[in-house]
Amino acid sequence: MTTEHENKARESREPLRPDDLPLFPSEEQIAILVIGEARAKEWPRIAKALEEADGFPQIDEHVGARYWPAVAGYFHNRWNVDLYNSEARIRIAPRPLRRK
Repeated sequence: MTTEHENKARESREPLRPDDLPLFPSEEQIAILVIGEARAKEWPRIAKALEEADGFPQIDEHVGARYWPAVAGYFHNRWNVDLYNSEARIRIAPRPLRRK
């Protein structure tokens, strides 16, 4: 199910923005924000690999979606971005995935 804003955004080609999302967006919305619309079909495979290897936020069983702030926080942490520091520190490469 798409929201009215999503439909308007697609019609006008306005990009989807994180501030437009509900706390529990659809997997399609997350995919578009994380890897872009052109690669969104790859998202199920990528999300599953991240869940299994590195503790990526899972789909909440009660809500049926991922908690967006946790998803964004996961990537900020992975790339060592400190959002509370005015001079955000970013490493050149992400930390390696943990293997089970």
